[in-house]
Amino acid sequence: MALLWIKLALNFKRNPTKFLGVFVDDSLSWRYHLTHVNNKISRALYGIKQVKNFLPKDSLKTLYLAFIQPYISYGIFSWGNTNISTLKKTISLQKRAIRIINNTGYNYPKSLDLLTCMFIKSVCSCMILLIRNFLILSIACSV
Repeated sequence: MALLWIKLALNFKRNPTKFLGVFVDDSLSWRYHLTHVNNKISRALYGIKQVKNFLPKDSLKTLYLAFIQPYISYGIFSWGNTNISTLKKTISLQKRAIRIINNTGYNYPKSLDLLTCMFIKSVCSCMILLIRNFLILSIACSV
């Protein structure tokens, strides 16, 4: 039995382990998981970009909510508190998606304003909202 635990620990050191859809590495830096998420978001962005001239804005928003938002929100309670340099690529991909949906250029100054106009949560606000809901539920359950 001890030999099995040693083998599992050595494997965990070398390769990130996928647990409930979230990749966990030995240092909890979440880089591997966010790289995986960014690849999925990039593929979805390609699809949205291909159909943006044929679909109205509401349909593009539905595609965003179906193919990009789940990757951003799933497991954010575990990986969302990582350092900002690790999150930078995910945030920029989310901004790119919003610019594609709204058909604005790369140099549009207020991509975050477009998020709020479309009632879409940014990566950081998703994390804040989850923490707030968790605290409210824990206080309500303790009473």
